[in-house]
Amino acid sequence: MKKIAKILLLIVILGGGGYAAYVYVISPNLGAITTADESGVNVTDSADVINQKFVQSLAGISTITLDKSIFSNQAFSSLVDYSTPLIPEPTIGRPNPFLPIGTEEGAFVSTTTTAVENTSVTPKQ
Repeated sequence: MKKIAKILLLIVILGGGGYAAYVYVISPNLGAITTADESGVNVTDSADVINQKFVQSLAGISTITLDKSIFSNQAFSSLVDYSTPLIPEPTIGRPNPFLPIGTEEGAFVSTTTTAVENTSVTPKQ
């Protein structure tokens, strides 16, 4: 009986210690956002600083320009599209399978599909 009491006491002490560690160590840091600065030191930023960094990053991205001359390049023009057109499958079944059988909204629905023409580009010879 004393062995069971020791094990139970150990479980209670470990559980209490785990709870105290969670309340006093882990949960106060849940709301903080920690980032590393240039030197690698962890810094806790406020929401205003994070928003300002985000706006600066967004402003840097908006200044990016793309060179559109690649689209008039002969190498780009000679590319061939080998994609296969997708043929939609027919819709078979009830729109709402949970309605009782025989209701008007749950009637059998079947749609017909039409084949899509092959629109791939043939390479220039």
